This record gives sequence, C-alpha cells and structure tokens, in this order.
Amino acid sequence: MGYSSKINPRSTGTWACGHFTHIDDYGPIKMDWQGGCGATIDQVIDDVNKFTANNSELIILNLSHLTRLVIDLGGHSRDFEPYHRLELLNKFTQLNHIYRPANSDCNLKDLLLNDFIGAGKAAVVVLFDENEGFAKNEVHSRSFFCTSQYNVTNKGIGAMQSDLQAVLSTMNPLQIFGVDSNSASVLSLTEKYQQAEFPFALQTLAEGPFPSTLSIDDVKDDAVLNMSLAITHLRLSSAGGRGPVVIYGGKHISTPELHNRINYCFDNQQAFEVTNQFLGDPWFGLPKSLAVFYFSKDGLIKGRFAREGHAIHCEQDIQTIIYGNQVIKNQSVYSRFYRALVTGTQLEINNGNLGGDPVPNVVKECKVVYGGLDSNIQDRTLREGQHFDPSGNGTRSEGPLDVLKRLFQIG
Repeated sequence: MGYSSKINPRSTGTWACGHFTHIDDYGPIKMDWQGGCGATIDQVIDDVNKFTANNSELIILNLSHLTRLVIDLGGHSRDFEPYHRLELLNKFTQLNHIYRPANSDCNLKDLLLNDFIGAGKAAVVVLFDENEGFAKNEVHSRSFFCTSQYNVTNKGIGAMQSDLQAVLSTMNPLQIFGVDSNSASVLSLTEKYQQAEFPFALQTLAEGPFPSTLSIDDVKDDAVLNMSLAITHLRLSSAGGRGPVVIYGGKHISTPELHNRINYCFDNQQAFEVTNQFLGDPWFGLPKSLAVFYFSKDGLIKGRFAREGHAIHCEQDIQTIIYGNQVIKNQSVYSRFYRALVTGTQLEINNGNLGGDPVPNVVKECKVVYGGLDSNIQDRTLREGQHFDPSGNGTRSEGPLDVLKRLFQIG
C-alpha cells in the first residue's frame, strides 16, 4: 500500500493499494520504484461498508508494505511523517462493524468464528504492523490490532513478478486493452500459475501444517472457496480418519451414498467425472469445482481437485513406495512422486526426495508401484542416483554431471 503526493509539502496525498517494486538504476536511466496503484483506500472502505451492510461475514484487512512515493521526484520514496500514520489510522475508523473485543491484547488465532460473527453481524478486523512505525496504543485505541496478534499460517497460491516482469508489465503498451493483454501482469502470471498448480494444490496442503488462511489473486470462481472449506473439514476429520472430505460448489457433501461411491473409485483406481449427475447441483447455473481429501488405507491423505466437466483420475496414482526395504508412508514423499507421475517429469532417487536415509552408507534401491491413465499398474525398481521417469523407461542412470552434483551436494 502506498501514499503518493506531489513534492510540495502542502499538497494532499492519496492513500491507495498498489503493486510496486524498487528497481536499481539502469546506467543513466533512473528506475527507482516501478508499478501502479489500484483502488484508493477510500474506495476500499466504501466497498467493505457496502458488503458488510448485507453480509454477516468476517473481513480481515492486513495493511503492510507502506511506501510514500513523491510523484514529482519520478516515483522516489520518502520517509513518512508522524501525521501520515495517524491520518491512515483515522481513515480506517470510517469502517462500519469494526470488531471490538473485550481484551484488545487478545491473540486472534485463539478466537472462534462465532466470537466474531456469532451474533449475526459482520465483523471487520484491521491489522497494522508495529514494525512500520505504528504505536500499539494508537492502534488499540481505535479498536484495531497489531499484526503480531494475528499469528497464523498462511499459504499463498499465486505468482510473484520478477524485477524484469515488473518493468515489462509497466511499460507494456497493450495493457490499455486490459489485463489479459499484458502477459507480464501479476494477474496474467497468476492465471498461468494456477492452471498448473491447482491440480496439486490440495495434495500440497495435505502435507501440513494446515494453513489458517489462503492468499490468492484473480478469484474468478469457487476454487479457493472449495479449498478453504476442504482444509477446514480436513482439520475436523483427519484425527478420526473419517472421510472422504467432499466440497463441491461451495458445499460440504456428507451423504453416505456419495462417500461410498467416491471411496469405491479411489479403492479400485477408477476415474469419475465431476458432474451434477454424480454430485448433485448445490450452485445452480454456475460452473463449479470439486475438492476431495481421501484417507487411504495406508494412512496417507490424498488431495484431488478438478473443475466441472473434467475428471478425478483415481487410476493415476502412486500405489507403493519402498526404499531401502522400507515402505515409505510420508506425505511429502508421496506428493513428490505423485506430481512427477502426473506431470511426466523426472524425480531423482535420493535420501532427500525419499524423506531420509533408512540404511546409511549403503546404495539403496527404490521400488515404485503406480497406475497411469490407461489404468495399467506398473512398477519400477531404481537404484539410488537413478531417476523415476513415468514418461520413459524410468531407468535413467547418473551421468557425469549427476555424479558431480551428488559428490559436491550441488542442487
């Protein structure tokens, strides 16, 4: 978030959201801060007030990365004056439904959702970072919170711009035709990243620790809602090993008949289509997606995601991993091999990728049993240093470069 103003100290600046990157000068070309502003803070406050007027939801506004840009200096930054921070604090008091707990020093992660919105009214939580010069007493006196009171695990599902991409995005003349025309924009990069990552996002989340929040750009459908609900219900069900967790179109589906059908597909390595005929239609007329967590008989949690009209390919899966004559039941190891299987990429057989060294100082073998989209079960037995390659014969040996990398622990 930034505060932009003219160099004249009497001029009035504007608080706004934005994406900015500080870039070193390129020879005689002065680069400094490159990027652009989004909505003004006044617009954000107005939008939040309009939303909470009709929706009893919990809203958390986390203010960070504050920067003061002086436009007449070509986008150079300057330090904030004390009155700037007070101005921003006072601006957010215009929010309606600010959450006011009895104890302003409470840790927000210890509160239940009912503590915020259990009375049927919206609640808005505003966070300010003490490390950016906000005094704790000034924050609390306005019923706001410090970021240290919001100690939660966050998982981001998005892409960050490189310095070069930030420059290209800013200078791209095609951006006047919209975000889709700017291939280096944050939203364009995020869309490409999500297309590649969403099929594995739930499996990655299952590795733990379970996040308390998900951060995502470019929300267009129910995907992030389904993932959030799936994580919440996984937290509640994983201790007892009950399942599966099924979220479709923003609804938790717990009917025994559907659970039995999904369990059967996983147990028998059979694909099933994500359709209203199979799952029902909880969100009529809108495209939906399915998020599933399945509890396998060997104790692994398997996360799957697919959009309506596509399939959950239960037949494409890692069945067994044996390394050093030990059956590996590690979530992270399973996820690595599953990603390699689905993407058709190679994975080196080594202690790091297999979760440790079951037999130190001995060259070990790894046996991988897996199923492909053709439903055929295959197995590969590979020596340490070789590569699991589901798209080939799976037996690529170490080359000279591989040997040097292993000996000198490179990469």
